[in-house]
Amino acid sequence: MKKLLLLMAGFAFISQLSAQSKVTKNDLVGKWKICAVEMQGMMYYDVEKDSLSIGETMKAQIPDASQLPGITTMIKSQMGMFKNCEFVFNGDGTGTMPGGISGEKEDIKYTIDEAASTITTTDKSNKDETIKVEMVDKKIRFTVKQPQGEIILLMKK
Repeated sequence: MKKLLLLMAGFAFISQLSAQSKVTKNDLVGKWKICAVEMQGMMYYDVEKDSLSIGETMKAQIPDASQLPGITTMIKSQMGMFKNCEFVFNGDGTGTMPGGISGEKEDIKYTIDEAASTITTTDKSNKDETIKVEMVDKKIRFTVKQPQGEIILLMKK
């Protein structure tokens, strides 16, 4: 039984490694749309299906379970802003990203550190932001650190 469990764990680890890979500048060039947003333990929003799953950490913060449908509806309406979010990365190291809640496009410059699997963006006020980035099944996964935890954006061309 232990051998079977070890074999299954090894297979899961290897398949996870093969599914994720480093991002090169050539991989990144193009127009990307957000297809999913996740805050681990809090929620997962599938943009394409307009589907929201509330995580156990968030459920534990809701004192009355009867409030869950209303809270889900409220969060889902807020997540709708991701439907039109588009990231553009040009081959010359320039691009556009959504800028804040308004969703207006913001011009950026970017560099990729393939060894560290990060992208650093610089906005018009010369503010840098470094984001962990990976390729997962022909999609790009950004992991953005925020005070409330990591936000994962999954994007496809």
